[in-house]
Amino acid sequence: MRYLIILLLCSFTACQDHMAEMKFSKAKMMNNARGEKQIALDDLIRKYPNTDYADSAKILLENIVKQNEIKLREKQIADSLLQVRIENELREKKNELKVLKKKFNKSVDDFDGAIWYKHKDLPAKVKKYTFSETLYTPDSYIEVPVRGNGTYYLKSIYNDSRWIFHTKIAVNIAGELLYSLEVPSYSDNNDRDTEGPGVTEIVHFLNGKDNGIIKAISESNTNDIRIRQIGDKYNELKLTPSEIQAIKETVRLGELIQELE
Repeated sequence: MRYLIILLLCSFTACQDHMAEMKFSKAKMMNNARGEKQIALDDLIRKYPNTDYADSAKILLENIVKQNEIKLREKQIADSLLQVRIENELREKKNELKVLKKKFNKSVDDFDGAIWYKHKDLPAKVKKYTFSETLYTPDSYIEVPVRGNGTYYLKSIYNDSRWIFHTKIAVNIAGELLYSLEVPSYSDNNDRDTEGPGVTEIVHFLNGKDNGIIKAISESNTNDIRIRQIGDKYNELKLTPSEIQAIKETVRLGELIQELE
C-alpha cells in the first residue's frame, strides 16, 4: 500500500513537472506587449508552485519587471527631453515672430477692428530721378497683405497714363512660368479709378486666385523673378532681391501667426 502511494505521488509530481514545463515553454515564446507573458508566468507559479519551473518562472518574471521599469524610465526621460525641445522650439518661434513683425507696418480698421500687416519692403522704394537721391514708391508693383489671422493674398497695383485693364498676372521664376486665375473686370475685387495724374488699377487675387504664385516665389532660390500684369495690354515688373525676401518673410509671418496666435 505504501509503495502504491509513493508511486502515485511520483506520477503526480511527474505530471505536475510536465505540465509546468509545457506552460513555461509556451510562456517564454509569448510577446509581452500586452502583458500576456507575465499573466502566463503568474498562472504557472500559482498552479505549480513546487516545481523547478515555478522557480524559473519567478526569475524570468523578475527580469521582465526590471526591463519594464527600465523602459518606463527611458520613456520618461525621452518625454522630458521632447518637452524641453518643444518648449525651446516654441520660444524660438515666438522670438522669430517678434523680430519679423518689426519689418511690417501694422494697421487696424477703425470700423471692424480687422488687423493687417504689410511688409515695409514690398514694394521696395526706387530712385525715380537720376538727379535726385530721393526714393519713391514705384508706379506699379505687387503687395502681399497679411490678415490678423495669418492668411494672406496677392494684390497687383498698376499706375500709368493709359489703361491695360489687367485681370490676371503671370510670374516668370528663372524661366518657369506660372499664371494666376482671372479676376474679371466687373468683379468687386478689380478696382479702377482716375484720381491723380493717370489711371490706377488694383486687382485683389483673393481665395487662392494667385494660383500658388506667392508660395512659388517664397520657395524660390533665385533673384530672377519677373511679373507681368496681363489685360488688353500688359505691363512688366522685375522684383528686386529685397522684394523677393519680403515675400518670403511675409509667408513666414503668416505661418507663425497661424501657429502661435
